[in-house]
Amino acid sequence: MVDANTLIHESLERAGELCPDLTPKVYEQLFNQHPDLKSKFIMDKNHAVKGEMLSKAFEAIIDLTGAELYARTLIHAEAINHDNNFGITKEVFVTFFPIVRDTVRNVLGGNWTAETDQAWSQLLEKIDGLIRRAGS
Repeated sequence: MVDANTLIHESLERAGELCPDLTPKVYEQLFNQHPDLKSKFIMDKNHAVKGEMLSKAFEAIIDLTGAELYARTLIHAEAINHDNNFGITKEVFVTFFPIVRDTVRNVLGGNWTAETDQAWSQLLEKIDGLIRRAGS
């Protein structure tokens, strides 16, 4: 049996092989769920900011499912930063990681398994707790 962390890593790797740039797909879903956020990216004409934010989210996911050296602090700090500096509440910020999961699942299609889904659910619970405790 493959452990949960390996399943998450494999799902990210496979999604990256099938779709080398997930940024447009992730942000399309984000803006569908939160249309008001689109205006926050009005200056991001070349999508560099969106790409960097997604890259940091991937790095945090990989760290949380590996050595756990910095992701807890990064996610906690970014939740506070987004709330204080951009007006993006924790309730909205916390939805980003499930959107990443949903995008990966959509890209993988039939290759998404119940075990992979369970692994991601556990990870998202951990991330949810980190974000909800931010600033507390």
